[in-house]
Amino acid sequence: MNLPMKKYRVRLFSHLKYQLGRDFLEIEFSKKMMVQDLEQKIRNVNPEIAEVPFRLAVNHEFVSGTHSVRAEDEIALIPPVQGG
Repeated sequence: MNLPMKKYRVRLFSHLKYQLGRDFLEIEFSKKMMVQDLEQKIRNVNPEIAEVPFRLAVNHEFVSGTHSVRAEDEIALIPPVQGG
């Protein structure tokens, strides 16, 4: 049985936004998604940021890798904060 693909929209910030040349990513996935699944998929689909550190926030909160993600959630890639 084939599960329908869901589109997850992931907002980009700071140097990730400029490195990828866009404001967001669209990731398709066919099974229940957890943060760790989404992170792996993002790194596989975008090799230019495969080694770049970032955290995922879901609905304005940093969450653990086992947190479930729904396609309608607001998802953001947040790079480390730098500055002085």
